Amino acid sequence: METLLTDKTISVTKLREPRKVIDKAGSQPVAVLNRSNVVGYFVPASAVEKLDFSACETDEVMSALDTLDPKALAQHYDNINQRFNDLTTLMNKRIDDISAKTKQAA
Repeated sequence: METLLTDKTISVTKLREPRKVIDKAGSQPVAVLNRSNVVGYFVPASAVEKLDFSACETDEVMSALDTLDPKALAQHYDNINQRFNDLTTLMNKRIDDISAKTKQAA
């Protein structure tokens, strides 16, 4: 079971009526579920306005990282790394396709 980052949830089908989602959200994020799995978060503008985007010191970042579950952090890293590798593969394929078309046209 995934850990939800908010206590408000909706099903993905409820996104057909965004006004109702915004009304339910208030100023809190809402987890969007598909068959009981989190597929994303709906974050209203009012919730983002409350965030502090000021710069922080390295020790503050390290302190925050120390509070994370190492297994969850490793999984997130693996997911990001896989997405990066997939994107790199797609970009290289596209470059190869463009290069082949350029050679054919010449």
